[in-house]
Amino acid sequence: MTGATLGMLRREMGRMLSGSGMILALPVGMAWMAWQRYYSSGDLGAADTLDGVFRAAGVVLGVLAVWLASPSLSAERAEGTASLWATSPVRPSQVVTGKLLAVLLFLLGAALLLLAPPLWHISLAEPLTWGRLLSGMLGLFLLSLLAASVTLLASALVRHFSTAFCWGLAALVVWIWGDQVLVRVTGILSSLTPASWGVISPEMGTSAGWGGKDLLLPMFVGWVDAGAVCIMLVAAATLLLVAHQVVASERWRS
Repeated sequence: MTGATLGMLRREMGRMLSGSGMILALPVGMAWMAWQRYYSSGDLGAADTLDGVFRAAGVVLGVLAVWLASPSLSAERAEGTASLWATSPVRPSQVVTGKLLAVLLFLLGAALLLLAPPLWHISLAEPLTWGRLLSGMLGLFLLSLLAASVTLLASALVRHFSTAFCWGLAALVVWIWGDQVLVRVTGILSSLTPASWGVISPEMGTSAGWGGKDLLLPMFVGWVDAGAVCIMLVAAATLLLVAHQVVASERWRS
């Protein structure tokens, strides 16, 4: 990791830590609620399972990743500092890498706050294997990586934090629940139109496998599919490559 990348990482971490109290309040508040629910109580409810913990953490980390990444590049353009990239020695790859690593490091701290209380409580009731834990953590990492990557791209394309946040959150929702929405829409269309029209069957999306739930939920229950991991890594790399090209184009626009 080069010095310029480390400098960008430190700058972005400082912005995230000082820019908004809500960024810190969300994981800290969730951790406090988890301690109250899991640690101080002696009962383990039916929903207090390991995969349930990973699913709940995934919802928080996904939204938090979008929130953290949305002002990363759009704020630079709004403040006018993006124009400095045209004359500075910092390469676009260092800009994107530093900002991505800052988001992922912050999410790592938030994940530790969120997961430590319920995992501690569950471990008192049943043994936890390293494979089971690493599988769930891999799923959370890939979810955070994709959410941060798509939001960084949105942030590189727009000028306002709110626009980047809306685009990043919409992309995350469509990826996770889009196939289910598609099934419901095609089901409604099939019920409203004559069969002779040949409307797509409502079952067409049940085995599509492209949705976030199809790719992530198996990891939360301890089963890792190498193909699914490769798909998500390639998708994240593609999004980051496009974001890199957008940042590189700042030199031409400036």
